[in-house]
Amino acid sequence: MPRSGSTWLFNAARLLIEAQRGFVHAAWIEDYDPDHTAATHLIKVHQPEQADKVTSQTNIILTTWRPYEECLASRVRMGWLTATPEALRRAYLTQKKLYNYWAQHSDLEIKYTEIQSDPARAIAKIASVLGEMPDPVRDARLAKELVKMEAPTEGHYDKRTLLHPKHKSGDNDETLDVTPEEIAQYLRNDANDA
Repeated sequence: MPRSGSTWLFNAARLLIEAQRGFVHAAWIEDYDPDHTAATHLIKVHQPEQADKVTSQTNIILTTWRPYEECLASRVRMGWLTATPEALRRAYLTQKKLYNYWAQHSDLEIKYTEIQSDPARAIAKIASVLGEMPDPVRDARLAKELVKMEAPTEGHYDKRTLLHPKHKSGDNDETLDVTPEEIAQYLRNDANDA
């Protein structure tokens, strides 16, 4: 799902593969080159139809989970979603649909709370699914690298890290237009009205 920690997951997997196997072709689906000569390809997608473009080559699917209201508040903060009732309702249904699809196909789901509270442990889980040997020192080092990773200050997104300007919540000094709690309350009220 968008704004669920998926870019952190992408970069954690990318750094793990680079550390263990060397070069990896890591890309957003729109920049993906299926003919790239790297032995390992890592592709980030959100929509199932995007994944259909590479399904025949997919071996492992990694996903993230973050409560819907937090994802939506983050999308509002990024300027990708307006905080109107109709926009929030549509976005919630889309997030839920995406999560339900990916949850059925995922080989490993990392919770956003895990990324925040114990990133080295989350990296260890990713390494295990990727068939890598346990290495707490490597995992701690990669967790530090991920924290230091900077988003661009302008433009669209960094082609290597896939970070957008203001991608990390600390990159934006503005207050949230709407809090996750307010969105959760709105969604509860909307469900009660239905």
